[in-house]
Amino acid sequence: MAPNQEIKPHFSAFESTTFGKDVSFHLDKPVGSASISPCGRDVVLASRQGLHIIDLDSPYSPPRHLPHHTPWEVADVQWSPFSSRDSWVISTSNQKALLWNLEMRDPASSVEHVLHAHSRAITDINFSAHHPDILATIWDDRKGAYPLHSIEAHSTKIYGVDWNRTETSCLVTCSLDRTVKFWDYKIAKGQPEHVIQTPFPVWRARYTPFGSGLLAMPQRGNNELHLYDRRSFAKEEGEAIDMPVHSFDGHDNQVKEFLWRPRGTISEGIDNREFQLVSWGTDKMLRLHRLDNQLLSQVGYVQGQEVKAHLTMTRKNAVYKSFRDNPAKVAADSQEKIPLMRDRKPNGMRAGFTKGSSKGSLIGRRAFPMCVAGLTDTSGTKGSQDMDPITWMKGVRIGKHVSSPSALDRSLSPIALPRLVANNAWDKYDNIGEEITHVADKFSNVKFDEVYQFERFF
Repeated sequence: MAPNQEIKPHFSAFESTTFGKDVSFHLDKPVGSASISPCGRDVVLASRQGLHIIDLDSPYSPPRHLPHHTPWEVADVQWSPFSSRDSWVISTSNQKALLWNLEMRDPASSVEHVLHAHSRAITDINFSAHHPDILATIWDDRKGAYPLHSIEAHSTKIYGVDWNRTETSCLVTCSLDRTVKFWDYKIAKGQPEHVIQTPFPVWRARYTPFGSGLLAMPQRGNNELHLYDRRSFAKEEGEAIDMPVHSFDGHDNQVKEFLWRPRGTISEGIDNREFQLVSWGTDKMLRLHRLDNQLLSQVGYVQGQEVKAHLTMTRKNAVYKSFRDNPAKVAADSQEKIPLMRDRKPNGMRAGFTKGSSKGSLIGRRAFPMCVAGLTDTSGTKGSQDMDPITWMKGVRIGKHVSSPSALDRSLSPIALPRLVANNAWDKYDNIGEEITHVADKFSNVKFDEVYQFERFF
């Protein structure tokens, strides 16, 4: 790389370094819900402390934090699926709905509107699939507040309902009675079209955005997500347990939310989309799960085939960008480009070794042009991140399944990072994140205010 060569950002999901890989992030926050941006690059985690924006294509960069402290757990958060409103996020706060605008420069005032029209706590919220400015529970207004159809669906409490993406009269329900049921209220007279019998109470069950799949999330007793092929089930309830075509593991506790990260599009009737599963659990881990073509074919999806049904594509034409960086900082950086490490003058760093620190070279045998320690923030927006970069990087794993670290594990680097402590050979580390966290552990008296990571070169 030439000394003055610019670092190019990702302009397409096909340049993503994490799509198609198993990735995990640890965020020790009281997160209640999660959602994904229209282009699929960012994930928002909503907690009692506000919003946390994670750029999936910059996995070692700490989340952007938009503060809003509340005693109420966030029941739901939804990112607008429309490209024209890609900076809008809506979250619940007891009886209120907060509309966030991620393009606001001041992170302390990113709540653009507060919607207060309920007398009890809001439990579910969604953007309209047909209009970018409508946020509502939809009823047929010709009959006021009367439901169009009522179905005696389950013997116990229903926790999940999802509409079919191609058939307007079809939906799926799930319940603590351990069943998932498929309905077409225009045809079936109180009888489901299909029934899935599971071994666990079902908290959520949703159609997959591809093929004939359905993904079920247990309410308790099971830490996996289960993918079913809805073409192969009976029309009546039975005693036999139906088997999924695949179960996604990795969480050490209950899964609390799951999302689909797409890339590609439908063009001239040909479906060229790819998908990655994203999940959040009570183990405080965000996980990306890889899906291969063989798995997708088990639920009837083959990339490149003709689309036989009409699909509403709300995310179409979304610009591939991240809202992880504060707009004020982005504007400041555009005025003055950040030079690479080897182009920096010595006084551009203020890492500084304190008394008693190790002597010698911080860099070691290999150069780190992407790692800058202790840079002064000139944008005036420091504090928008809610953790230091090294702590965040220690919780990121790419291409490998790892267990969630306990509080003790996270406090002791030899336990949390056994590979890094036991192996001093630079070439044995799997990625740049592990190398940098090794440096941080070895030189414990060096404080890293920020870490800039660009493309590696030697």
